[in-house]
Amino acid sequence: MGCAVTSACFSFRQVQGLFAAVGIKTREELAAEEEEDRVRRRFEERLATLQTACQRYANFKVFKRIIIKLTSLSYHTPDGNVTVEYCPIQKTASTTWRRLLKDIERDEITSPLSINQTEKIAFAFVREPYMRLLSAYTDKLFSPNPMFWNEFGKYIVRLFRKNPSQESLRCGHDITFAEFVKYIIHSQRTGMNRNGHFVPTHDHCYWCRREYQYIGHLETINEDMPFILKAIKSHINYTKDFDKLTIEGNAQMVFNHFISGVLRCMTLEDASRRLWKKWQVRGIISKTEQFPLKLEQTDNITVELFKDVAMEALSRSRNKPEIKEQKKEALREAFSSVPFLDVLKLQKLLSLDFEMFGFDSSPLEIFGETSDLDDSGFSYFKIH
Repeated sequence: MGCAVTSACFSFRQVQGLFAAVGIKTREELAAEEEEDRVRRRFEERLATLQTACQRYANFKVFKRIIIKLTSLSYHTPDGNVTVEYCPIQKTASTTWRRLLKDIERDEITSPLSINQTEKIAFAFVREPYMRLLSAYTDKLFSPNPMFWNEFGKYIVRLFRKNPSQESLRCGHDITFAEFVKYIIHSQRTGMNRNGHFVPTHDHCYWCRREYQYIGHLETINEDMPFILKAIKSHINYTKDFDKLTIEGNAQMVFNHFISGVLRCMTLEDASRRLWKKWQVRGIISKTEQFPLKLEQTDNITVELFKDVAMEALSRSRNKPEIKEQKKEALREAFSSVPFLDVLKLQKLLSLDFEMFGFDSSPLEIFGETSDLDDSGFSYFKIH
């Protein structure tokens, strides 16, 4: 017995095929197009914001000591030829993007292409300026990092700490966030002892001299990354677990590469506790997850053991409601230790970042009431 030609006679896949054959889009396809249009409009708004700022400051010497190191590649794809230029900025997922572009370069057919055949796409990622500085401090000075302790930590102790201990002068391992902010202000004003991790975003990339097609924000990377990958005609889908990779990479770096330098300045227990706090600052591990190792265990801790307990904590932390707020809480705690005059100096120093990339210069986490601080006794930066 036959049936009428209705959707009840066909599977979902068959219905999709019929719609495609006659040019009718499914609800899912329409929703995807609408989402893509929303992301595209946001990219256009970001470029307009940048262009307005560049027009305003075109005749002023506000851009100085620019840091730029482009990653460029050209390749053939079935959809056309592409030349990609990416300007990496530290603390904006630049390591991830470099790895991704290397994967593209390896997997696509790369070769020199003539200009008239090639679509040129330049992009970069930026980040909320205050949060970027907190991330740099947490990663390079608070977390075990003898290289940065030696080059910047000791320098900061000498310049900004009254009556420092001999250990602090020798190691530079215990820089406070307030001291770090003083260093940022001093280095920008004098041009001395600067580093790409610590300079404002406007001092990267020649924003007003180069033409960028896309400005991604780290805060929306889950939407911006797929859009840009499609725009550069990449057939690679980046689906790696950022949090898991972060834990593995950080643990390997501290326990394998930095261990001798770390142990000259602190115990392995304290180094492990700082790493744990770093993951809580980043919102990877919940602040309710206490440091899991007992004192007697830390004497013989291995990188594999530490990664295992961290992965267990990561698994328990996912989808916990407090995770989303931890970065903001850490930002609030960090800036509560900074003299307000220094906060205002930093705000002025970062003013171009706010104007060029559309970020709020006075977020509540920094300029709101200090009564909003966590009163539970938990601290993101005290390890004992």
